[in-house]
Amino acid sequence: MTHFKGRRAIQFSYRYKGRRVTLMVFDPGLMTSVPSLSSVSQLRAAPDRYMVKTPGGRNVVLFRNGSLGYSVISDLDREDTVEFVSHVLNHR
Repeated sequence: MTHFKGRRAIQFSYRYKGRRVTLMVFDPGLMTSVPSLSSVSQLRAAPDRYMVKTPGGRNVVLFRNGSLGYSVISDLDREDTVEFVSHVLNHR
């Protein structure tokens, strides 16, 4: 359990393809601009809508799916990050 914008959120840490990935699950009502994502094809079609690269070289994907918000943070390359997000969407 962690906090996101002053509210409780759940944080998971994974090793994926030998790299660390952080998945945070939160109430998307905290950020009204979080875009909805129902399939990885949406992410591939408009990656800049969901994904940013931090100055430190990490990929951050922010989206909502159903009643939950998700943040994926990793130093995976872009395609591996998209692949990880597809696992999140398929195991929800």
